[in-house]
Amino acid sequence: MLLKDAVADQRSYAGASRPLLFTPVALFLLPLAACMMPRGGGWGQGSNGQAASVSPPCERACAHYLQCKSVEDAQAQSGCVSECTAKATDPAAVDRLAVSECSEIVAVFDAAAGGGQGFEGSVTGGGTAPASCPATGSGELASLLTRSPWCHFSYSGTSGGGTSAQERVVFDGSGHFSLTGGSESSYSGQTQNQYGESTGAWGTNGSSSAGQRGCWKAEAGVLFLSKDGQSWNQTPVNVSQNSNGYPIITANGKEYYTCN
Repeated sequence: MLLKDAVADQRSYAGASRPLLFTPVALFLLPLAACMMPRGGGWGQGSNGQAASVSPPCERACAHYLQCKSVEDAQAQSGCVSECTAKATDPAAVDRLAVSECSEIVAVFDAAAGGGQGFEGSVTGGGTAPASCPATGSGELASLLTRSPWCHFSYSGTSGGGTSAQERVVFDGSGHFSLTGGSESSYSGQTQNQYGESTGAWGTNGSSSAGQRGCWKAEAGVLFLSKDGQSWNQTPVNVSQNSNGYPIITANGKEYYTCN
């Protein structure tokens, strides 16, 4: 094989498709990953065979990426580093991006920024969530979903500003799920100081969605979502782990991480 899996111990549940890693820090794009494979060890392994910390390389790569896009935003840097640290497993590969040409790192980070529909893509139809939902089912997937809230973060921007968005999903033991989201946009403008000199000005606009609520259940490792507890939609789910062993859930092409 020319390329080992970018994520350690990746497992596919029955009926699920292999995820497309699409976020702005899509460091595992296969063509580039093949070129960046270190010769001493496997993908995600240091030369001593142990997983090495990717935090410092991610900080450098994200700073380079945002500089290439002329974006000065602490929130964008923080979000980029969080995504990179959660997903990247090869510090050497990330460091190569940190000193690459702007065209290369921007192409990698922005390659699939559109993302997928996530859990929301499986919540269709009318009606409202019932007072009680059917049993959630049991098994590893059900246990994983109820372990903690799950969040997706994305950022896109240019020299004139950018937009960060977060989606949060909670699956509770009663069979209900709730999905909320919000976004914040930053923008630049020109103002004048008391001496008549032009100065840059930054502002932000935030918004949040009312969210959705419905029922969920897991059967034989397959997730089903329903808005009214009667009509169910199968949701393609794939579970993998980052280099630190934390789980990543990919649903309908969108990645979610444990959050508060």
